[in-house]
Amino acid sequence: MSAKTNTTPVKTELIGQVSDEQIAYWKKQHGGCSSIRIKEHICYLKPADKNSLSYALSMIRVRVDDPSKAAEVGVDRIIQLGEVVLRNCWLGGSEEIRTIPKFWISAAVAAGDMVELVEAELKNL
Repeated sequence: MSAKTNTTPVKTELIGQVSDEQIAYWKKQHGGCSSIRIKEHICYLKPADKNSLSYALSMIRVRVDDPSKAAEVGVDRIIQLGEVVLRNCWLGGSEEIRTIPKFWISAAVAAGDMVELVEAELKNL
């Protein structure tokens, strides 16, 4: 007789994880909710508002050495942009993401991806 194994996946709890009901509440309250997972830790962010985006984008200084090339943004500026988003959009989660430097920097880089611009066209009439 062979032993039968249980193939039901086990849901693992992350440090800082909130309930599905809490996420639904945040989505309704803020129009969305994002999460950043670092190892066994998780945090939640609301979408960035206009003021947060404006401030975050003001942190970026673009360097163009040659006008025919694309602009470059330094990694330090990308991290600063993400830090602004983390501070202003934090809803909850593992406090260790805020206190462990390598977690904070990793989360800041990920949060920088929340700053999304769309193409706009300027026409002189």
